Amino acid sequence: MTQAVPNGRARQVLARFPAHLGLEQPGKLVGAVADVIATSLDEVSADLARVRRAHRLGDADTVRDLLLLGGLHGISDDDLGMLELRDAELRARVARLRAQSAGPELERSEAASAVLEAFGVHASELRLEHFAPESGDKAVAALRLAERAEAVVGSSRYLELLRARIRTIARIHAGGNATVRAMLAATANALDLDLDLTRNVSVKRGLAELKGLPAVAADDDLFHSPDHFWHASFVGDRAALTRRVESPTPANRVSAAHAIIVVDLAQQMKLPSAALLAKAAELGIAVTRADASLNLADADALSSALGFVFERTGAGTVNIGRSLSVRELAQQLSLSVASVLARLAAIGVTGADPSSELDPTTVASAARKFGYVVEQTLLPTGLEEVIGVEENPLRRIEHEQSDCAHAERFSILRRGFGRVLLRTAVTGIGARTLGPMLVNRDEGRGVGFLGGVPDGKILTFDEAGRASLEGVGDVTASCFSFAGAVFADADQPHPNDFVLAGAGADGSRVARTI
Repeated sequence: MTQAVPNGRARQVLARFPAHLGLEQPGKLVGAVADVIATSLDEVSADLARVRRAHRLGDADTVRDLLLLGGLHGISDDDLGMLELRDAELRARVARLRAQSAGPELERSEAASAVLEAFGVHASELRLEHFAPESGDKAVAALRLAERAEAVVGSSRYLELLRARIRTIARIHAGGNATVRAMLAATANALDLDLDLTRNVSVKRGLAELKGLPAVAADDDLFHSPDHFWHASFVGDRAALTRRVESPTPANRVSAAHAIIVVDLAQQMKLPSAALLAKAAELGIAVTRADASLNLADADALSSALGFVFERTGAGTVNIGRSLSVRELAQQLSLSVASVLARLAAIGVTGADPSSELDPTTVASAARKFGYVVEQTLLPTGLEEVIGVEENPLRRIEHEQSDCAHAERFSILRRGFGRVLLRTAVTGIGARTLGPMLVNRDEGRGVGFLGGVPDGKILTFDEAGRASLEGVGDVTASCFSFAGAVFADADQPHPNDFVLAGAGADGSRVARTI
């Protein structure tokens, strides 16, 4: 029996043998052996590829794999539950909208409003009609809205949102948790939002130029109050709803994606090719044959001369939020600002300049001439979304006065995220307050006084690093300070205790004195 010629991996196996053996030729039984080996190798390769993907956050194919990777960072269902709840709620609202798409007007409108409100968009700003085709069919509009919303909650999109949330949590952990940036990023991540740092910098630079302030520091991409107790950032939704912005189709429209043959253009116009060739000759366009090709500029000029509107197709997509400036539109269209202004004038928009803001409908009317469709990201109703964090207010807080025994421990609430200066006052009791010393166990630092504090008198260590004794004056020369070598309690060790040097010792917590 003749053996089939081996293919694929089997050929790769046989290719390792000397060519004069002709092992790849039909009729060689060794080819059948190679096929068997290659099949096993293919299965092993496929299994290895699946394992590799499962171990990479950016490539994992299943929710289970992502959850296992998240577990390596201590991420549990508590950190991811909001995403599942949002997904389930949105699916339920979309299902209701589909069921009511061809139903009574009131029920359909309520179902559509429920879907829009899930994205923070209220019916007062965007109605179901915005999703309707040119015919205005609201049933079709409802199905279009449902389709767009389903794209946000689809299985692949859910995986990407889960992946983004795990990645952000891990990044926050790696960068440090007890910071303003970490608090803002974690809050945004829990709501499936991203810090819009580019927007922050743009606004801050604009304010700096307006007020004549120094340039914004490159690494300062958050907003801070003057006293640095308020912090904020613009945010954007990872699971935003989008829509295609419709634009009326011009009467007598003809189109082409690239260059177009004269006869094809004539067929769209329902005119003889000879009429187009004659008009081309009048315009000085160098085409003399029906099978000649016209570039887009010549096709546009010829169409306009014959009373038709020429539009390019398939050029790309323009992305817009609430509005887009003329300059930004020109950048997305890869055209000059002058070309965009000329197009705006042609559709009746006068008095525009490069900084003029254009609404989505105007952008769609202008962009379709150049072959672009417009996709609008539906932002929440009202002002742009901002999240912020308020630190504890800037005021002096006193720890309650109490008798303190030797080596007694107590806690002081930290004010805010930054380091704060403390003032410590020690009141003498009888003749027992000798050589008072206070230690910050967590940082391993301490201060002390080489002397006694008389009964009722107050020894003060102030924020400037000096010490004074009531009735005596400045006693800084009789004080000392140290760093390192702090052990709070031998019987109850604490993670913040310093350690003696040795194998496995944390270098940042090794005891020392300075």
